[in-house]
Amino acid sequence: MRISDPLITACLGGRAVAALLHKFGTLAGLPLIRGRIELCGKLEIVNYNDDEKQPWTIMIPCIHTGMDMYNPHHVSTRQVLEFTLWIVLLTVSAAGEDLTKASTETRLQRLGEIVLRVHETVEKTGVSVELEKGKAELIQALGDARAKRQEL
Repeated sequence: MRISDPLITACLGGRAVAALLHKFGTLAGLPLIRGRIELCGKLEIVNYNDDEKQPWTIMIPCIHTGMDMYNPHHVSTRQVLEFTLWIVLLTVSAAGEDLTKASTETRLQRLGEIVLRVHETVEKTGVSVELEKGKAELIQALGDARAKRQEL
């Protein structure tokens, strides 16, 4: 990441999120499936290196796309995946608009403005409500499936 220095990082799956949050010091996934899904679509500005000057990126946790293929809960999985990827594309679009403007702001300030603009759009369009519903349904479905497996 130091070479490409991305403004936006879409993390597909819990291990990618954990690696970025821990500055690539560990690849251990987040402890609970519930924790991973609840993070989906929530933009966070993170520093992926110890250098405070430049390596800031907008992290967008997403469900791994393979989950859609192998998960029996296709409707809620697909809903979470589609809304989260829509947020990724919205963020890329907002960043593209921001890059065309001349600015004296720091990278961190510019990323903050992008996150704020995306958050406002997600709230206005109602995507946040639908995404939260989908995440709740998926967490419930996965919890029920896990409970059934443990009963057997």
